[in-house]
Amino acid sequence: MISDDSDFFRCARSIGDVFGDAVALAPADGSPDNVTVFAWKDDASCPTLDELLLRAHVLEAVHPLTLQETAIRIDYGKRINWAERPFHGGQAW
Repeated sequence: MISDDSDFFRCARSIGDVFGDAVALAPADGSPDNVTVFAWKDDASCPTLDELLLRAHVLEAVHPLTLQETAIRIDYGKRINWAERPFHGGQAW
């Protein structure tokens, strides 16, 4: 999703309505306006940062990806109220 899109907040609220605590929006690497949405099927809330980092470490052993930074962005994104986040000077942050 692009956070400076006029429908961003409506989309973020809709995703939250559908997935509840089973969704996390995280700022993408290198772009303040690009937001990645992670959602899952069960009602469990997003794992803790420690759990995300452990899973990233395990997956990095078998995949050529650096997932620890992604885990940190997911944890950061959990703390943002995406439905009410204001824009400052055209930037979403």
